[in-house]
Amino acid sequence: MKRSSLSPDFKIAAVRIALRLAMIAIGAYLFMNSGCVSIQAKQTCENIDWYEIGRQDGINGDTLDSWDRHAQACAGARTTPENDLYLNGRNAGLVEYCSPAGGLEAGKSGREYGHVCPEYLEDRFLPAYEVGRRIHLLEVENLDIEKSMNSIFNQLSRRTIRPPEESALQADLEKLRRRRATNEIQINDIEMKFIERL
Repeated sequence: MKRSSLSPDFKIAAVRIALRLAMIAIGAYLFMNSGCVSIQAKQTCENIDWYEIGRQDGINGDTLDSWDRHAQACAGARTTPENDLYLNGRNAGLVEYCSPAGGLEAGKSGREYGHVCPEYLEDRFLPAYEVGRRIHLLEVENLDIEKSMNSIFNQLSRRTIRPPEESALQADLEKLRRRRATNEIQINDIEMKFIERL
């Protein structure tokens, strides 16, 4: 039986990519579903599944202000918004949002935590949320680094650039590359440690 010849760095990168793709797929699913619910709410308040509206709000970590918005949107409809169904759905959605995986994604999204998790779930949610926030800050820094690198590339592409200026820009570019690589290593390390703790 052959042993895998893949390096540990490659395996870490592969796991990280797989995690990100999974989270993108989850995010797209949630976006699509919440969009459908919103469209239904706009079309008719008489056929709304209030449980599902609440569940989606819970999954998104929305505060109870969302209920007020939904109720106002349906003011004047022939049917009354069903608060109990909405709250039951919201509580079901919060169980998903307030999980460690939900906390990680909430932190990575950059959204502020609205203190919506019950205390018995918050103990597991908050550490994961903080991990996600650390990753988010590193990813934001890498986006800024990318912008700086693109600016340097634009400057280097000028025909009138002088050798001393070119050397200085190349040195700056190398520093930025190293910083970006360091951030990527930190992100990988943070995510792997998080996975190991699950």
